[in-house]
Amino acid sequence: SQPVNSEQKPSIGCNIKWKPGNEPAYFGV
Repeated sequence: SQPVNSEQKPSIGCNIKWKPGNEPAYFGV
């Protein structure tokens, strides 16, 4: 199993391409 941090980094990178108001729930806002 990988640490949560490893999963958060790619998650944040993917979030960058999400448009404002169109980001998924895990966006973290």
